[in-house]
Amino acid sequence: MMMPPQGPYPGMGGMYGQGMPGAMPPMPPMQPPAPPAQPLTMIAPSSAFSGEAGRYAWYRVAFAGGVDLRHGPSVEAPRTGEMLCQNATFAAAEELLGADGRIYLRLADGRGWAFDDSALFAHDPSVMRGYWQPIGPAPAQGQPAVAPQLVPGAGTAPAWGQ
Repeated sequence: MMMPPQGPYPGMGGMYGQGMPGAMPPMPPMQPPAPPAQPLTMIAPSSAFSGEAGRYAWYRVAFAGGVDLRHGPSVEAPRTGEMLCQNATFAAAEELLGADGRIYLRLADGRGWAFDDSALFAHDPSVMRGYWQPIGPAPAQGQPAVAPQLVPGAGTAPAWGQ
């Protein structure tokens, strides 16, 4: 009598149950992760930190799930359909303290409203306020811009406050 071929696990057969009802299909090969939707390092022109733009408060999205922008200063306001991904930065032209304890932030570029809920969720806030300090003149016309260094208190890069 002929016995079926045995694999490393007795009773499983050489094909480990392939073709049997309920057998699991082979796993597809792993794919590399997709690149982020928004760049993690953003180079801002010198005008972003001077003149009228220098008066705005700047924020970085801290929440891993991002922040959905709203049409008004409320978490109940309709969403605009745009989301700021984690680590995206934005300037807030207006800050309103809501009755729910959140600070509502009107984006300076007019895309909508975000919110700062750090008073409610200090361990996992939606955004964090940032501070910039210029270190010198902007590069001359035609010169390549240098990416800012993420060193607290130095350069044109944000030094994220606690």
